[in-house]
Amino acid sequence: MYKQIPELSKIFDLKEDDLFVDVGGYIGDFTKHVFDNFQCECLVFEPFFPDAKERFKGHPKIRVIDCGLGDKTELKDVYEHREGTSVFQDWHNVQEPSGKVLLLDARLINTLDIKAIKLNCEGSEYEILKAIEPKIPQILVQFHKIKDEKYNEVVELLSKTHVQTKFEKGWELWKIK
Repeated sequence: MYKQIPELSKIFDLKEDDLFVDVGGYIGDFTKHVFDNFQCECLVFEPFFPDAKERFKGHPKIRVIDCGLGDKTELKDVYEHREGTSVFQDWHNVQEPSGKVLLLDARLINTLDIKAIKLNCEGSEYEILKAIEPKIPQILVQFHKIKDEKYNEVVELLSKTHVQTKFEKGWELWKIK
């Protein structure tokens, strides 16, 4: 993904007063590129790595929330595997949880006027996309293969309101019709 960040971060149509949301912000590289390109407001959700929170501390237009999103608010086991850390045990065959993480109900962001969202959240993208309202104009998502994934169900749901463009490494951009 790292080589793709600069190019993928340019695909959005954003203005300075728009809101971009990064779910699975990791260390903040994608958000930094989006901000550098558009100077827009940015909201980052990153439950596992404190680097993004420290990196953007005091930044007037970038806020980092150190929790994740899911289909409900709950405390879940976390399975650590570098940048592939996930709440899904079968992801990277990690057997023992390394701790707990707080997930917020993704429906909470339905009240925000989001112009673009990026989802790279190691399997949680399925729950999130089914929970949020389909009004976000631009959705960039990297789908991950996990047990019981709902890819076809999510594609069918998004296809009702958005048009799909596929990129390398499982990235898909969904733009509202």
